[in-house]
Amino acid sequence: MVLKRIFSSIINIFIIYALTRVFLSALFLLNITPSFEFLFLCLGISYDILTSFLYRSSVGEILLGVRTISKNDKTHNIILLINRKIIAKWIISIVLPILLLKSLFYSIWIDSIHTFYYILILLFINLILLLFFKKNIYDFLTNTKVITYVYHRKQRKKISIVSLLINLILLLSFVVQYLTQNQITSYLYIFQNTSSTDAYTSFLEQTDKNPKAYILDKFKEKDIVVLCERSHPEATQWDFINSLVQDSIFINKVGLIYTEYGHIGVQNRLDSLLTYNTLDTQSIKEKVLQIVRNDAVWPYSDLTASYKFILNLALFNQKLDFDKKIRCVCSDYPINWDKITQKEYLYLYTNIFPFRDSIMAYNIIHDLSTQKKSQKCLIIMNYYHAMNLNLPQLKKSVFYYLKKQYKDKVCNILINSRGTTPFFPIKQGIWDRAFKKINHRPLGFDFYNSPFGKDRFDLLHNLKVRESPFKASFYQDKLQQKTYDKVFDGFVYLNPIEEQYFEEGIPGYFDSFKQKSIQRCQKMPNSNFWTDLVKRQIQLADKFPIKRKHPALAIESLIELGLLIIMNFMFGIAFLYVSINRSK
Repeated sequence: MVLKRIFSSIINIFIIYALTRVFLSALFLLNITPSFEFLFLCLGISYDILTSFLYRSSVGEILLGVRTISKNDKTHNIILLINRKIIAKWIISIVLPILLLKSLFYSIWIDSIHTFYYILILLFINLILLLFFKKNIYDFLTNTKVITYVYHRKQRKKISIVSLLINLILLLSFVVQYLTQNQITSYLYIFQNTSSTDAYTSFLEQTDKNPKAYILDKFKEKDIVVLCERSHPEATQWDFINSLVQDSIFINKVGLIYTEYGHIGVQNRLDSLLTYNTLDTQSIKEKVLQIVRNDAVWPYSDLTASYKFILNLALFNQKLDFDKKIRCVCSDYPINWDKITQKEYLYLYTNIFPFRDSIMAYNIIHDLSTQKKSQKCLIIMNYYHAMNLNLPQLKKSVFYYLKKQYKDKVCNILINSRGTTPFFPIKQGIWDRAFKKINHRPLGFDFYNSPFGKDRFDLLHNLKVRESPFKASFYQDKLQQKTYDKVFDGFVYLNPIEEQYFEEGIPGYFDSFKQKSIQRCQKMPNSNFWTDLVKRQIQLADKFPIKRKHPALAIESLIELGLLIIMNFMFGIAFLYVSINRSK
């Protein structure tokens, strides 16, 4: 009986999942994107109501030959089923706890994802109760029990065919989606929020400043603009940055760039490279390689973006007069890879690197103090470093120190991004949907007095706190009580994630440099990891730079395909059990 009840539940869950996925696929084609959670709950309740009225049993119960009755008077009627399946199961055990959890953990709750986790926990609890007490939560709440029941052969056959047809339609929905979109979108992962985009779309339709014009205009009122980049390897953002710094307004009004890439130990080489006038392209490439081989705080660098940015800047500077040449300054802690020992690196890693933000900020502030009094500059930093964060026990960001030093003369601007790994979309996909409605038009605007700025901050998902993971969870909650207009001053939308791609590996990096790269790995505390990594990269060197779609797209596909495989596997086992029992 316990096995029958387990497999009956599996079949019911599979059918609700399949219907949800098929409906979402159809609605997506109509540009309607409700959350997986909302549709799953609605269809689940509707499914139990419909099967209760039509058959007095669910599809799983009919196929497995079980039926729910009152424990007291052995009755089986519609009122009993509504009490057990709708009130006890869906409302008391699922909907109300989810609403309570959302209210308690509003700032960190992710629709669909955390609901999915809760349902898994509920299923596990029910499984334990079935194994030890032969009853689940709903039986305890409604004083019911499940008995063996023989359904009509034709009814079971009809239900079996319908179940298999639902599975076939589910599989076809995946095929159609791949053929029409060239990828498998995870509705569980991305379309998690049913909120309207009207306020966002209305605001965007009244905004007409493109990203470059927006950033350049910021220099009219600010001396320092900090640009928060996406993940380092994302290439299209650097196409934009190259275009920005080569604009005549930037050259004449700013002309100075600070980057997170590179440490101050290579600055003399970089300054010399950017001031040359008569170098040929091949000579410039060789000098750039010398810089990127030595500018990282790790023994190996695969950042194509850094290499290309310096190369493009050096080539562009060749065309400019000496007093117009753009200067690029590195900001990280210096490392001499020829002299450093493993013990010295371990000391840096444990005692210096945790304070990288303060070090990079100090280096920038110190270098700026040597410039003209009103020198303007663009600072390019990644994620945390560019954010205006000031919470107890959390390390201060580069922007925090710059704001403290320069007050209202500094601002920070976010490039449209996904959150940190596993790349959740901002505001659970609402921002992306709003920009899709205006055909992904590139725009720049202030967060202040915009609907985007009023949204809670949800860009960081892997927050680290030195004391303990429990405190990390606490400060994650505190952090996400902030709104975007408190963390960033402005926002630029460049392109949708479908157009973004990662580029990794530097052409020519390992030419006459293989052995030295491996030797550097021996200076790392985890030398085996780095040695294996570099050896793999050496084997791929002929293919550098390697381009690939944004990992978020692959993660979405893997999540959705993984869920499909798991659900079909469980459905297959349940159906096999049905077939074996039917043949007896």
